[in-house]
Amino acid sequence: MSKLTSVGREDLPKRKIALPDERKYLAGDKAHARNAKAYAAQQEKAGKLSAADR
Repeated sequence: MSKLTSVGREDLPKRKIALPDERKYLAGDKAHARNAKAYAAQQEKAGKLSAADR
């Protein structure tokens, strides 16, 4: 797997990021999207992310 550099991360289109305004939770393929969704649910449960953001 290739590593994503900070420049490469900035160049990703918004549709590949779960929270594009904050540039969090990369979701480029199904596996990453599933992982981002699970992580967002954990953060919401911990009170660090609102349901609206999820």
